[in-house]
Amino acid sequence: MSKTVFVVPAEAGAKLSHPVSGILPDGGADWLADQFTFRLINDGAIAKSEPASVKASSISTKTDNS
Repeated sequence: MSKTVFVVPAEAGAKLSHPVSGILPDGGADWLADQFTFRLINDGAIAKSEPASVKASSISTKTDNS
């Protein structure tokens, strides 16, 4: 199984595409963790992130002070 990394475009509306993983929507996507992806991260075109569902669940558990 290939490793992936969740990435988001640095600018909304950027038309970025990975040769294998496909188009990168504004909300981000899992892309292969390969040289192509890491070059775009180093260039600042994309950034590592977490999927919105992971962010939402971690925020809800952190703010629940019951």
